[in-house]
Amino acid sequence: MGALLGAACFGYAPARTTPLTGRQVAFDITDEGRTALTPILGPGVVRLEGTLVAIEGNDYVIDADAATTITRRVPAPLDGVRVRLGPRDVARVDEWHLSRGRTYPVLGATVALVTAFFITRGLVGRGTPPEGGGTEPPTDQ
Repeated sequence: MGALLGAACFGYAPARTTPLTGRQVAFDITDEGRTALTPILGPGVVRLEGTLVAIEGNDYVIDADAATTITRRVPAPLDGVRVRLGPRDVARVDEWHLSRGRTYPVLGATVALVTAFFITRGLVGRGTPPEGGGTEPPTDQ
């Protein structure tokens, strides 16, 4: 359940500034970048996801852990292939971050489900007195 909540609350969005090293990033690849990546990752890479290892000059160095291709629109896992991308290889840079617009509805639905669970299981007190009256305090004899 935690993984589902995490996936629903996080996502990629365009980077507003140059991403910091160590961050999870995704790059939309240009035609020129696709040609340059063919010997390393095979043909047709349109998006590359991974951890930003370094920025060297104008180049990004990433440990790629997933690639989306023209023929396969679902990211295919990679085994941490280190890739260098120049400015002409990259059409757009996205960063992995908390998405408030998706988090609030998921949080509300989760609270509703947990509340419904407790109500239907009778785990919430109903304010009824115990059997046998229960109105008199116990007496010590």
